[in-house]
Amino acid sequence: MTVPGDAAPATGDDPDPAQGTDPDAGPADTVATTPDPVAVTPRPPIDKALLDRIFGTTLPEVTRDELPERSESRGTDDWYRENRPPHHGG
Repeated sequence: MTVPGDAAPATGDDPDPAQGTDPDAGPADTVATTPDPVAVTPRPPIDKALLDRIFGTTLPEVTRDELPERSESRGTDDWYRENRPPHHGG
């Protein structure tokens, strides 16, 4: 590396002191790595009750498969069959 006023022009063979002595070393090789403080810090346990109060419950306690069949659902299917347009077959 040359400074203005030096007599010798830069040839590109001089190692840059900021990169160290290895000419093949890139910036990642010379930078000291420090551990990420977020990765090192343990997380507190998740409070499910707090999350439910903030965001609400997204899943029902009982699924439809666990509930007894309702008799009115048959009536709804019958209504659709009776009111199906002729071009839809059936």
